Amino acid sequence: MDWMHGKPLRYRLNPDGTFTLWSVNEDFKDDGGDATDTGAVSRQRDIWDGRDAVWPRALTPAASR
Repeated sequence: MDWMHGKPLRYRLNPDGTFTLWSVNEDFKDDGGDATDTGAVSRQRDIWDGRDAVWPRALTPAASR
């Protein structure tokens, strides 16, 4: 459950076989999994800095080389 509004987290299967999992973030607005930075000032970038809070994807073996 999305603790921001008590409804299920959002999930989308992407055309490349990966998926996107997101929360609506603090504005309670579903921006379709948009992780674009809102310009919030923080010491360290994290998932809550975007329009939606999008969970990071795990690295594939090819990407970690």
